[in-house]
Amino acid sequence: MSKGKNFQYIGPIDSVQIHLPNCGTITCDNGVTFEVCANDAKVLAGNPDFKAASASKSSTDPKEVKE
Repeated sequence: MSKGKNFQYIGPIDSVQIHLPNCGTITCDNGVTFEVCANDAKVLAGNPDFKAASASKSSTDPKEVKE
């Protein structure tokens, strides 16, 4: 299994819900570090509203959305 990667949402609003192929639907709060699997990290790496975050920062689990 691939190691996860840490990201932060840095977009213009307080939080967003995103749909990732492996992690499913998660809610990302602005400026809060969260972890996704390596495959989903490739999706976020190309998005200007997300930046890679240092693993040394405290990270939180993304909130899964109940449908």
